[in-house]
Amino acid sequence: MTIKEMEERSGLQRANIRFYEQEGLLAPQRLNNGYRDYSDNDLQQLHRIHLLRTLGLSLDEIRAAQKGEASLDSLLAQHAHALEQQAAQSQQRAQLCRRIRQDGAQYETLDGRRWLDTLAEDEPAAAAVPPTDACHKVTAPWRRLFARYFDLFLYSSLWIMLGTVLIGQAPSTQTAGAWNGLSSLISVGAMLLVEPLLLRVWGTTPGKWLLGLSVRSNTGSKLSYGEGLYRTAQALWHGAAFFIPIFSLFRGYQRYYDCTEGKTLAWEWDSELTLKDEKPWRIAACLGAVIAQGLLLIPLTAAQANPPHRGDITVAEFAENYNHFSDYYDFDLWLNEKGRWAQKPRPDGSYVISTGGVDTPHFIYSEKDGVLMSLTASTEVKGDTGNWISLHHNRRILAILAFAQAYDPTPLNNDEVVAVIRKLQEHPLTALDETVHGVRITWEFSATGYHISERDGLLVPIEGQTPSCSMVFTMEKVS
Repeated sequence: MTIKEMEERSGLQRANIRFYEQEGLLAPQRLNNGYRDYSDNDLQQLHRIHLLRTLGLSLDEIRAAQKGEASLDSLLAQHAHALEQQAAQSQQRAQLCRRIRQDGAQYETLDGRRWLDTLAEDEPAAAAVPPTDACHKVTAPWRRLFARYFDLFLYSSLWIMLGTVLIGQAPSTQTAGAWNGLSSLISVGAMLLVEPLLLRVWGTTPGKWLLGLSVRSNTGSKLSYGEGLYRTAQALWHGAAFFIPIFSLFRGYQRYYDCTEGKTLAWEWDSELTLKDEKPWRIAACLGAVIAQGLLLIPLTAAQANPPHRGDITVAEFAENYNHFSDYYDFDLWLNEKGRWAQKPRPDGSYVISTGGVDTPHFIYSEKDGVLMSLTASTEVKGDTGNWISLHHNRRILAILAFAQAYDPTPLNNDEVVAVIRKLQEHPLTALDETVHGVRITWEFSATGYHISERDGLLVPIEGQTPSCSMVFTMEKVS
C-alpha cells in the first residue's frame, strides 16, 4: 500500500510514518521506481509503535523489544512503575500497561489497534503520539505564497515583453482589458508547462530558489516532468483555484490553514518541500527582483506613449507618428505618407476611410530642407444652415502627440504635452496658446448660430439663424 493509504488506515500523519522509518522501526519494501510499498505487517508494526509511544515508551525501548533484546513485559512493568509516579493524567496509561500485561501480550502479538481504541475511549487526548515523533515538515505558508506569485509575475512580465516585441506595440487603451485577461491565461499556462521542467532540471523555480525552497520526490530525487506537472496542476487548482477571483481567496485561506496545521497538502503526497534557510537577505532579494522586473517594464510601456520618430521629422514621419497613436488609442484616423487623410487598413483586410471635406480639413504643412516646421488645420463656415460641424478633438490630440511629443527630451515623461491636451479637452471653446518642447500650439475658435455640445464635440445649426464658425489649429516649431 502507499504512504497515503498507510496514513488513512493508521490515523498517523505521513511525517510520523517517515520518522519511524528513519529510526529503523519500519522497513517497507522498495519498488523498482524507488517508492515504498507498505504491507499489512508494516501497518501492524505501526499500530504497535503508535501504542507504545503513546504509552510513553522511548524509541530505544521499542527498538529493543523489536529486536528481542528486552521483553515487552519487563519494559511495560518498568514503564508502569514510572507512570505511577506521575500526575493523575498518567494513571490511565499505567492502568492500560497493566491490562496489556495481564492479557499476556508479547510484542509480536500485540494488538495495537485494540488497545489504542481502548485508550481513546477512556482518555481521548492520550492517544496522541509525542510531538517529537515526526519529521520536520516545511510549512512557511507566506514564503511559499510569495514564491508562487513571484513566478507568476515573472511569466507575466516575460509575456508582456515578448508580446509587445512581436506585435510591435503595447496594447491600446481599448484592448487593455482583453490583453490583461489573455496575459493572465498565458501566465498560468506558462507556469503549468514550464514549472515542471524547472523542477525536473533544478528541483526549484526562480521564486522558490530566491526564498530558499526546493522540491524533491519521496525517494529524495528530483521530480520527473510528469510528477512535476501533476504537482503544479494540483497546486494551481487546490491551492490557488487557477487564480479565479474570489474563489482563489477562499482556496488560499483553506490551504493556509492546512499548511499551518502541518497537514499534507493535495500536491504533496508524492513530493516534499525543503527549506535551505530563512536568512533575511532572501526576502530582500525577492523584493529587489520584483522591483527590477517592474523597472524593465516601465520603459517598454512608456515607449508606447512616444512616437516612433523623434527630433526633426518630415511630413511622412509625422504621418507615421500620427498613425502610431491612432492605432494605440484605437481611432479610425489615418494619414498617408503625404499627410493626407487616407484609408486605414484593418487586420481583416477591410478599410476605414478618413476623407477630407468642409468638416474634415486636411493639414497644411510648411517644410524647410525637408523638415516639418509647421502645420495648420482650419475650418470656416458662413451661411451654411444644414451641416453639423465637428470640433475634431481627437485629430488635434493625435497631431500634438505626433509633432510636439517628438521633441520631448525625456522619453519616460510626457507630462507637459499631456497638460496641453487636457486644456484642449476641458476647454475646447477657449483660445489656447502654449509652447511645449519648442513647439508653439495655438487654437482659435468662434461660432454663432449653433448649439454647441462640448461633450460630443459637435456644433448643430440653430433653425432660423444664419450660422457661422471659424476654427484654426496650428503647431509651429519655434526653436
